[in-house]
Amino acid sequence: MVSHKAQKNKYGWLELIGEVQNNNPVQAKSVQIYITYRDAVGSLVDSGSTYADPSDILPTDRAPFKTTLSDTAKVTQVKAYELRVGMRSENFDTIRCLEIYKGTVG
Repeated sequence: MVSHKAQKNKYGWLELIGEVQNNNPVQAKSVQIYITYRDAVGSLVDSGSTYADPSDILPTDRAPFKTTLSDTAKVTQVKAYELRVGMRSENFDTIRCLEIYKGTVG
């Protein structure tokens, strides 16, 4: 994960944008970002996922991602989020998840 941030857009929706980098010696395939939105006490508000664009990333290359939480009732509850980056194995039969990244919503 190179960067990530959450911001509200003009509609009051929560946009989560960022960039991932492939630090592996082989191509990362089907790179997916899993998002967990939490309230002030850490309870689950919502979850979802999005793909990096492009979803297949060559070694040392970067790819952006973006996702939007449009349910404004949930957006008002969200105070923090967690991101997990996953990718498929070479034969596409397993998903490998890497570190957890955390952020806050102002």
